[in-house]
Amino acid sequence: MQKMWIAAAVLWGASWGAQATPVSYDFSANVTAGALSGSTVNGFFTFDSSSVLPSQSIDATGLLTDFGFNWGGVAYTAANVGAGYLSFDASGALEDFLFGNSCVAGSCSVVNNGQDWMLASYSFSFAEGSDVLFSDAPSFSLHNVPEPSSVVLLGLALALLPMVRKKKS
Repeated sequence: MQKMWIAAAVLWGASWGAQATPVSYDFSANVTAGALSGSTVNGFFTFDSSSVLPSQSIDATGLLTDFGFNWGGVAYTAANVGAGYLSFDASGALEDFLFGNSCVAGSCSVVNNGQDWMLASYSFSFAEGSDVLFSDAPSFSLHNVPEPSSVVLLGLALALLPMVRKKKS
């Protein structure tokens, strides 16, 4: 019976570890122009690791699996993101990005008197009434998420621990 549980745990772990994993980045940008100059916007975006194509760029809708920032008392989520652009270097690390709510693949626009916004590796732009606010280049950093294989190994070790104790008794 114990062997069956161990085999099931190993098979489950192997299949779970083979799945794509979420890759999350936190971002922060300081608004440098417009009525809210001096303000800071913070948020995050997440995409699936299966999207990563080393030395390539992806222009598409639905690139992000999760997204969020608050601005002017409004919470923006992945549902507010239109098309976008992700570009990866030769190692598969994110080197450039662009997405917003008024975008087509590879291009975004922010027009005053609307609720348009755009986040890119070089700027955060947001329409605030008749002003369009601009920021410096946002900082973005990888938000560490444990790899599934690490979680599987930890779970397997915890599952085997009671069996090892029984043998010693």
